[in-house]
Amino acid sequence: MKAAWISGDHDFLHTNFDFEKQNETGYPEETLNGKVKLNWSEINSAAVSEDGWIHLKKKSDIVLIAVHFFRTGTYSRYAFRLTADCPARLNVRGSDIIRYQTPGKPESNLLPYLGGYGLSRTLLVLKPEKDFSFKLEITPLSGNHFMNTLPDHMSASGNKDNYPAAKISNDRITAVIPLPDPQTGYYRGTRFEHFGSITSMTIDGNQFFKEFGPLPHNPNERDAVAGPVGEFIEPLGYDDAAEGDHFIKIAVGVFEKPFEKNCHSGSDYWIVKTFDCRTQKYNDCISFEQNSPNINGWAYKYKKTISLPDGKTVLKIENELLNTGTKRLRTSYYAHNFINLGNSTRSAEYEIEFPFVPGIISKDNLKIPINGKKLVITENCSFLLKGFNNADDNWVKIKNISTPLVLKCQWDFPLYYLQLYYDYTAVCPEPCIHIDIAPGESKKWNFTYLPSI
Repeated sequence: MKAAWISGDHDFLHTNFDFEKQNETGYPEETLNGKVKLNWSEINSAAVSEDGWIHLKKKSDIVLIAVHFFRTGTYSRYAFRLTADCPARLNVRGSDIIRYQTPGKPESNLLPYLGGYGLSRTLLVLKPEKDFSFKLEITPLSGNHFMNTLPDHMSASGNKDNYPAAKISNDRITAVIPLPDPQTGYYRGTRFEHFGSITSMTIDGNQFFKEFGPLPHNPNERDAVAGPVGEFIEPLGYDDAAEGDHFIKIAVGVFEKPFEKNCHSGSDYWIVKTFDCRTQKYNDCISFEQNSPNINGWAYKYKKTISLPDGKTVLKIENELLNTGTKRLRTSYYAHNFINLGNSTRSAEYEIEFPFVPGIISKDNLKIPINGKKLVITENCSFLLKGFNNADDNWVKIKNISTPLVLKCQWDFPLYYLQLYYDYTAVCPEPCIHIDIAPGESKKWNFTYLPSI
C-alpha cells in the first residue's frame, strides 16, 4: 500500500482525476491530470492496527492511497465498505463508487458484475483536517486478495521492446518469439500458455501474425498474447480441490481454487506459482520444455518446438504432452491464431476457405456470406463451425481481400471443435483437440502454417 501527499487548493469532491486513463496495474503517473505532482511512499506497517484500521499523520490537504485488489469470483458480485474520520472518495477501476462525507459511519457499495477480470487498482482519496484513520473492507469471499505490493508477474512495468525475445529465420521467413520469464516475460497472464506467442512472422516485410490485447501492452492482461498461442481449457484437479486448495493450469502454473464450484475458461485465478521453462534456441528453431511438480496426483511434461524448415516457406509448431502423474490427464487444447495479414486495419475484409462446406452455429443473428466452401467476414463475430467430419478436414485458408497475402493453417488431429473469432484487429480460426492421456503415456499434435505473398 502506498500513499501520495497532495498539497494545494483542489476541488476534492468534484475534480475528476484521470484514474481511468492509467494502467490497472501499477500506480498513477508522477503527475495527475497533467498538473498535480505525486510522490509515492510506502505506508509503514506500524500504522496498521490489528483490527484493520490504518492511522496516519496529516502531511497535506489531500492524501491518495493506492492498493491492488485481486478478485477470483468470476460470476459473483462483491462490495467494498469504507469507514473513515474524514471526507473520502473510493475509486475502483477508474470510477468513484463511494463518496464519503459522514465521518465514523460505514458506507458500502456493491460493484457490478465484471466477468473474468481479476486485478483492479483501488484508489482512496481523503481530505483530512488533522491526523486521521480509515478502514477499507471487501466482501469476505475466499480467493480475494488485497496486495500492498504487486507480485512480479502482475507488474505492468517496462516497455514491450524490452521483453526478452528470440528471432529465428530461414531464407524465406523471419519470426520473433517472446521468451517466458516470471519477472520480465512478454505474457504473464492466467489464460494462455506462457510460451508459444509469435509477435511477428514476416516474408519480405509482409506481416502475418498480430499482437492482441489493449495498448500499451500489459503482460498481466489475460488476452495480451500474439500469433498462434494456445490454451489448455480444462485445468487439472480443479473439481477435486477444496476451496483454497491448489490446481494446475498446463503451461502456466499452480492456481488457488476460489469459492466457486465450477471452473470458467478464460477467467483470472490467483497464481500461486508459475512453472519454470527450459528453452533451447537455434538459428531456425526454438523449443520450450516444462516439467510440472506433482499436485495431488497430477503432473506433466510439456514440450513445444517452433521451427522454420530450411528452404521452405513454412512455419511448424510441434507439441508433445507426457502424463508424469498418477491420475488420468483429460483436457482440451486450441490454438487461438491471432492472424492479421499485412497489418490490416478496421476496414479489412477476410475470405476464409475450408475443405468442407461450412455451417455456422451461433445464437446471434449473423449475416455472413457463404459461397460454397468459402465465407467472407467484414464485422465483429464469434461462432462455432460445423460441416467437418473426416481426417481431411484439417486446414483453413485465410486471405486478406485487399492484398495478395494468404495464410494456410493445417493441423494433424481430428477436430474436437472449430471456432472462428474476428474483431477487426485479428481473424482467428481456433482448431481444438481433445486430450486424454493415461499415466506414463503421451500425446503429440502439430500445426503447420504456409504463408504466401
